[in-house]
Amino acid sequence: MIRTAIFALALTLALPGVALAQLYDSGWSRIAVGDLEQLELNGGGIRVNNFLVHPEQRSGRQAPPEEALRSFLFTASTIRQQEKAREVFIQLIGMRENGSPTLSTAGRATFNSTGGRQAQQVQSRTPASAAEMAETRSYFVRIIVQ
Repeated sequence: MIRTAIFALALTLALPGVALAQLYDSGWSRIAVGDLEQLELNGGGIRVNNFLVHPEQRSGRQAPPEEALRSFLFTASTIRQQEKAREVFIQLIGMRENGSPTLSTAGRATFNSTGGRQAQQVQSRTPASAAEMAETRSYFVRIIVQ
């Protein structure tokens, strides 16, 4: 559990602006790997859903060996529910059964106060081996809306 706290702190410090006034903080939610796609978080006038973590597919390249690092893509959909400026930070940590991390990543979406897009897809790449990802049993997810 100490490792989880250290990674959570590291992710929080890595995101600029997180210390500003928050409209919503979901707190950390533990989600089983198979349930990640169905997760939906709402708060601060923002809905976040369609969470996915998968190996990044690059055409024309041979897949690396199982033990080699490869790029995994984390995506989520953010939907603004109010015509107000919002900034959304999404943090994700993959965990083994023993509590040690397999990956950590973060992404953000920014919505202007007038017009503009009502929905954005957040994408983030993170290195991990296929062997490590196969050991992932759950994800810790947190969103912060400012």
